[in-house]
Amino acid sequence: MMNRKGKSLYKTILIAALIFALLFSVKTWNDNRERSLGELVNYDEEEFEGLGFTQNRNQIPEGQGFQLWTSDVTAAKELDEFFSQYKVKKISEEHYNKRLNKEPTFQYEIQLRDSNPILVHGMATRVHILVGHYYEVTNGPIDREWLVQFSKKHGESS
Repeated sequence: MMNRKGKSLYKTILIAALIFALLFSVKTWNDNRERSLGELVNYDEEEFEGLGFTQNRNQIPEGQGFQLWTSDVTAAKELDEFFSQYKVKKISEEHYNKRLNKEPTFQYEIQLRDSNPILVHGMATRVHILVGHYYEVTNGPIDREWLVQFSKKHGESS
């Protein structure tokens, strides 16, 4: 028979294990639920320093990092609004890589004052938020023509 102290310790361990399992389940559910791409690329506008954008990686002029670079926060807001209309669901890196070299890719970087930059690479139906988060667009494909027009509107120079 267990004494009173043993039962109390057993109950404490059992409750702690149940809480851990519940927290793990909620985190797993949250990581794998469908959500807006804008929700994932979230930053404080007060920290914004610049936006680098490339609507086609194969068209970056030599010696430049992006087709366009701007410190205009309204351009970043416009891009955020565009991407916020797309819903994404988490996928594996292997699933993402299956299409990697088979379709045009875009990329953008949001430079922040006191934080690491936000780096996003994508294709019409898949998005990679660096480092290590891969998503499939569930209500796409992403409108490539809009990206071309955005690049032209905000200037194609770094």
